[in-house]
Amino acid sequence: MLALKEYRNKLQALRNTRKMTKTMTIRMIAVNKLHHAQVARDSALPYRQKLIGMLSRAEARGELAAMPLAKTRAAVRAARLVMLTSDRSLCEGFNNNLGKRALHWVAERQAAGQAVKLSFCGKRGLLFFRSRGLTGASYDRIMTRPAFADARRVAADLKQEFLSGAIDEVFLAYNRFHSVMTQTPVIEGLLPVGTALPADVEPWRRGYLLEPDARAVMTALVERYVEVMLHGVLLDSAAGEHATRMLAMENVTHNADASIRSCSLLMNRARQAAITRETLEIIAGAEALKTTA
Repeated sequence: MLALKEYRNKLQALRNTRKMTKTMTIRMIAVNKLHHAQVARDSALPYRQKLIGMLSRAEARGELAAMPLAKTRAAVRAARLVMLTSDRSLCEGFNNNLGKRALHWVAERQAAGQAVKLSFCGKRGLLFFRSRGLTGASYDRIMTRPAFADARRVAADLKQEFLSGAIDEVFLAYNRFHSVMTQTPVIEGLLPVGTALPADVEPWRRGYLLEPDARAVMTALVERYVEVMLHGVLLDSAAGEHATRMLAMENVTHNADASIRSCSLLMNRARQAAITRETLEIIAGAEALKTTA
């Protein structure tokens, strides 16, 4: 059993931890960030779905085959994996689970004889792979509040690298947001464009009047698709990060409450034992004095 002073120090540390985590939940810091992230994600989703539908129907008619960003390479020599993680910790397995999933994917690709190049949006992904001897290009200050301009900047680098032939495929590794309680680590293709589109759709019907011409429209849609999809997964990842951090803070608060109750009980027992021991010593001393007298 610990001494009373040690119990008091432990209780003070637990109360300090609880105060910090309770502030983050009760004062709605994490909740507000999650709300804004969800609103941004939900607002961008209809546009993304419509764009995917348009390109899927065009792909079903074979109209994307001539687009440079949609051309599938005969042999894949090199692939680019873009990791989307958080900049900060305190979000349980949000980053670690995705890192393990991506590490396994990289090992599989390398075993197949392909070179894998890494890019990182978020510091935690970079730190995860750097500790394992892997590194790559890093984009700073994107994940805190993802903007479309950030997605366009990253997409421009990916498109240029793909069109130059330096890489043959581009994949995105991120946590897909399903609900506050559920985020799934996934790796999905971005380039070439056709590989990531749904296949079971109705083909694009003839009779549309396209200005200035069909090729120019398709080129613009494909260019925008890469930017929109990247922006969408940035928003998905941001929403998942804030949801996980909010739940993590709530769990820490609950665990701290339980530990405080348990430690208080043990401290009270220790104090009662000390009082009993001192009482017995006083009684024994009094009896000794009587005997000597």
